[in-house]
Amino acid sequence: MSRFRRSRPHDGQFRGWTRHTNCRGGTPWPPVVRNRIVRQTGGHGVPPLQLVLTRMRFFGPGIRQVNRVTREHGMLLSFAGAAILFLILPAHTNWGDSSKGNTSNRNEAEIDRVLQEAAASALANRDGTIIVMDAQTGRVRAMVNPKLAYAQALMPGSALKPFTALAALRAELIDESSRTVCPGRFTGLNFSLPCVHANHLPPFSPSQAIAQSCNYYFAAAGQRLGRDKLVTTLREFDFGQATGISEEELSGVLRPCEIGNNARVRTYQPNVVDESDCLERSAVGESNHIQVTPIQLLTAYAALVNGGHLFKPQMAAANHFSPVERSNISIASQHRTIIVDGMRGAISYGTARAAKLDSLPLTIIGKTGTAMPATGFRNNGWFVGLAAPFQSNGELDPSGIDL
Repeated sequence: MSRFRRSRPHDGQFRGWTRHTNCRGGTPWPPVVRNRIVRQTGGHGVPPLQLVLTRMRFFGPGIRQVNRVTREHGMLLSFAGAAILFLILPAHTNWGDSSKGNTSNRNEAEIDRVLQEAAASALANRDGTIIVMDAQTGRVRAMVNPKLAYAQALMPGSALKPFTALAALRAELIDESSRTVCPGRFTGLNFSLPCVHANHLPPFSPSQAIAQSCNYYFAAAGQRLGRDKLVTTLREFDFGQATGISEEELSGVLRPCEIGNNARVRTYQPNVVDESDCLERSAVGESNHIQVTPIQLLTAYAALVNGGHLFKPQMAAANHFSPVERSNISIASQHRTIIVDGMRGAISYGTARAAKLDSLPLTIIGKTGTAMPATGFRNNGWFVGLAAPFQSNGELDPSGIDL
């Protein structure tokens, strides 16, 4: 998890990129990679991963100190946190034709190397993790700090909210036409959580609530979902189960809330998270009943947008790889559309807007999140991002998602 201090970023922190160069400056891209990049980006000459990582790279620096405790998780990578970058490259670009034999395998290896260098350069010396994975196969193309990626489980914070939305949609508690007014804060028995979006906004649709990461909306949904509905949905995505990526992997935590008087007793033990209002805390990802590793969250998001295919993540070269589908999750197309619209809104007008990722020649969706750790005082931060070929209508076809 990135443990570097934060301050509000400013526009001057967003810098451009040099065409046909890697993250580290003036080193030219290898010709085989450069030529594919130019074709893929319509002449922009910088691969989607490079474009996004460069933006993320210059979003974080300049951090000095924690001046106040807030939940501005829209400040992408500018606070203590774990960064996940999950990208989808255009499906029409043939990044590895198996019919080309050894040449194709060498090209894939070269692309993997470039992706790894870009990810490592973007994260620099921060304590965090970046993962790049093929959404249609589970092949991990790049990973920085592997043990942080799969050997440490944390509360997911607001990165859980798309799954809370799915559970509420399935339970028919919300739908595309439902609207909820946010009073600016959720207040439970022993749990009070402010909302960080602007005040006095029009009533939220489900997609807008995801985009703005409205704490009131999702905590209230957690109350209505009850003890089992959210946990049932998360189990389908194998929360609380090892993904199989490594023998050193943690399985995370997924357990239902205790219902009754025992759950309503507030504790004052140091470094112990108060578990009163557990339903509400779980729905916004701030309960120690739900803890995930970055690779678990990444594979779950992949299934959420690729048509329900939950793959085993594997670190392997292209010529020694066979995909393993762990399960196929049934996700209604209308539910997926609502969630994808919310993640698109997070990029364009919501919590991730400051990164200006919507200015890139791609269709990018994503979700931010923060949560207090079980010990310590710095927030853990998350970002899950997905990118596809640019489309003016912003549509994402699950079958067209590539990397």
